Amino acid sequence: MPNHRQCTLTQPVTLSGVGLHSGETCQVHICPGEINTGIYFCCSDATLGTPLAIPARVDVVAQTVLSTELAHNGQRIRTVEHLLAALVGLGITNAQIQLEPARPLLEIPLLDGSAQEWVRAIVSAGIVDQGAEQPPLIIQAPLTVQAGEAFVVGLPSPETRLTYGIDFPVAAIGEQWYSLQLTPANFQTEIAPAR
Repeated sequence: MPNHRQCTLTQPVTLSGVGLHSGETCQVHICPGEINTGIYFCCSDATLGTPLAIPARVDVVAQTVLSTELAHNGQRIRTVEHLLAALVGLGITNAQIQLEPARPLLEIPLLDGSAQEWVRAIVSAGIVDQGAEQPPLIIQAPLTVQAGEAFVVGLPSPETRLTYGIDFPVAAIGEQWYSLQLTPANFQTEIAPAR
């Protein structure tokens, strides 16, 4: 995103719903985060009642089959992708996400199957600039991740631009291309509603 400032929510917001894979209800409280803390999940150890913090970082990704799962110190949180997309897409850099009830495996509610309900809740809570710089992520050289015929490529660029292509033999899907310069405003209208 072009804004290189640290931002958080003005006030907490709560949503609850059912996990797609677990079928269990989870209540999610998205709370303002302190400067330089990043985005992290906070829940209690189901056996000890001890609070656990799980950072939303790639080094704690446990698996990505049918959803993204984070794991840290025996706690696992599944289907985090829509909530995290909403936070990052809106420019939130610091947030504490509290989850209830305590279980060793928690699943973020699917809601409507997109990031849209998370976006609406976060926007209604308000977003505040915390007065601190956020070091930008700068891609210095091309990066590629590939699995079979699917791949993602990151290229050096002065702007954040997403370009997406798909090619399926099914006529209803066929070949499609889409590209946009990503901003919090067009994230809300063009990306967040996607299922």
